[in-house]
Amino acid sequence: MTTKTLTKSEFLKKESLEQLYDECKVWLSEIELCIVDMKFNQDIFDEYYSDMTTVHKLGELNFLKKELNALSVKLNNMQKKIIGQEKQVFEIIENAFSHDEQAFRDEHEKLQGTVQLLQIEMKELKKKVFLYSEEVMKKKKKKEKIFIE
Repeated sequence: MTTKTLTKSEFLKKESLEQLYDECKVWLSEIELCIVDMKFNQDIFDEYYSDMTTVHKLGELNFLKKELNALSVKLNNMQKKIIGQEKQVFEIIENAFSHDEQAFRDEHEKLQGTVQLLQIEMKELKKKVFLYSEEVMKKKKKKEKIFIE
């Protein structure tokens, strides 16, 4: 007996609408956490910006700031898309003819990929901010140690 492995697309076509609704809820929670995390990272960056200029080139820091701002916009836009997707699946559950279900499922699959890419981008930027901040903190600590001695 052989078993057939479903591709991601085939699986999404088989998932119930309720499962897709639940998945939207999970994405929304994850994106909301990313938005809070992004705000925290922007605050850290802003806090240490002037000290970072002694360790990194200004252009490099300005580019990182632009990346942080751009990701923040992407996360907020994604939050709105997921809320729309969640509303749409609810409407399809309530009335199967309210929207084209296959178009909804296709869009759902695209959103899934985009959410994953945004989470990866978030992790990379977060790591960069922490590394930059860590360098500054080590430099400050070294200066304090020299000053105390």
